[in-house]
Amino acid sequence: MPGRVWPQLKSKALNAVAAHLGVSFTHHNAAEDARACAEVALAAADRVAALEVADIPHRLDVWRPAETRGFGVKSGAESGLLGGQGPPCNLYPLSSM
Repeated sequence: MPGRVWPQLKSKALNAVAAHLGVSFTHHNAAEDARACAEVALAAADRVAALEVADIPHRLDVWRPAETRGFGVKSGAESGLLGGQGPPCNLYPLSSM
């Protein structure tokens, strides 16, 4: 997704995106990587004018419901995992991550 938010970046790797944003962290340290990811996600939400991080795919028009992707994956609401409420889960096939 960083490629859609910052298309000018040559690398979409966490360390490259974080450096672009001025976020310093110790790469490959789980806690530091998680913090950097959070800061990148918040910056992306701000850049695309999303009200929350979960809205980023909608703002970038990259979200598609499971039934249009050819996967048999149900959303959390459809599967009953969220009591019939909540946003879709499994938004992307693993190959696109």
